[in-house]
Amino acid sequence: MAHDHQTPAGQDAPALDLHALYMQQHAGGFHAQLRLYPHQVQAIAAQLRGITACSAVLQAESDGDVLNLQPWLRLGLAEAIDALAIAANGVLERANEHARKAQGGAA
Repeated sequence: MAHDHQTPAGQDAPALDLHALYMQQHAGGFHAQLRLYPHQVQAIAAQLRGITACSAVLQAESDGDVLNLQPWLRLGLAEAIDALAIAANGVLERANEHARKAQGGAA
């Protein structure tokens, strides 16, 4: 059965531009070289190790017989992963904002 791909207003939906979507996702908003200081790199590395550790516990639990986590602990690990990812992203976003300002001031 053929599907009619139209918007509710009756107009044809715009074609999906995969290249533009890829470029948008690939760039992720980072268009300048970032300067990360050692303490920032160490913080990101620690946060990524924390994410890896939480993920390993959750994966061991999903294997079944190896580990059985209570729901509150499973939720806590998921929230920890989220918080660590947000913190690591925050370091990168601040460095990116600093790079954008420096690039704009040099122009």
